[in-house]
Amino acid sequence: MYAKVSAARDWICDTVTSPTAISAAVGAGTATARWSPDPTCPWQDATVQVTASPGGATATAPVSAGAATVGGLAAGTTYTLSARVVSATGAAPPAATAVVSTPAAPPAPAPAPVVPAPCSKTFYQQDKRTWRTQAAPNGTRAVRVVSRIRVYEDAPAECRTSLTFIFRDKRTGARLTQLPGSTLGYRTLSGKDFSAPVISWPTDREFKFVGADPTGLNRDDARLVLVSYLKRTSSMPAQSNVELLVVRRIPGDPTQPESGVNPEYAQKNAFGIDVGWAVVS
Repeated sequence: MYAKVSAARDWICDTVTSPTAISAAVGAGTATARWSPDPTCPWQDATVQVTASPGGATATAPVSAGAATVGGLAAGTTYTLSARVVSATGAAPPAATAVVSTPAAPPAPAPAPVVPAPCSKTFYQQDKRTWRTQAAPNGTRAVRVVSRIRVYEDAPAECRTSLTFIFRDKRTGARLTQLPGSTLGYRTLSGKDFSAPVISWPTDREFKFVGADPTGLNRDDARLVLVSYLKRTSSMPAQSNVELLVVRRIPGDPTQPESGVNPEYAQKNAFGIDVGWAVVS
């Protein structure tokens, strides 16, 4: 039997140029099938269709391209890629196949920790603060400042039982030195006299009021008197530029270390200025 090959050459080319072997590689939600282009029929650059199963996602490319990439694949799934010529001549060449598995999806990021809000604004200057030039008990030139403070109950224990009292220049944030002889004591509360100092040691630039409450009241609705001797210097700010900070929780989230996103917080009260919040350095 004889046949006119020229009449069937396109059908022959579709058959012989179809990929007989492919390799495959995966990316993020994709898989790429690669084959060796067949130079047998340079006048015809047939189209290769790559199909991914399961799912049926497809991609096409010329035989000469040597590769086609299928997208939209699910993570953590094994796919069979098949590649064959899409024939306009009715040729049905067998498909070349390769198996690939897409990587599993990365675990969902852990939810951001919930940073508690600072303690509620339960401190304020109950009476007018007094200010006068007076030497400290050790004779150092000083300004004697008397602050009558009221601290209401706050639910978190650290808000009530760990207090730090700081004076600073509100223009620069620089702390002012409290000299030896400064005291902090209770005022009369609920018919009981707690006027004896609960803290009376010289500290440089701050007072710390930490630990168990000897009154047993845990500072619920406490009235305090802070008598501070502030060292008087040539750079001493004017009275209007002095603010008192009461650090209630250090830092804002006590379960995490202090950082730029978790700073120390303090309530502040300057002469004639309402209570607000401040970050303490």
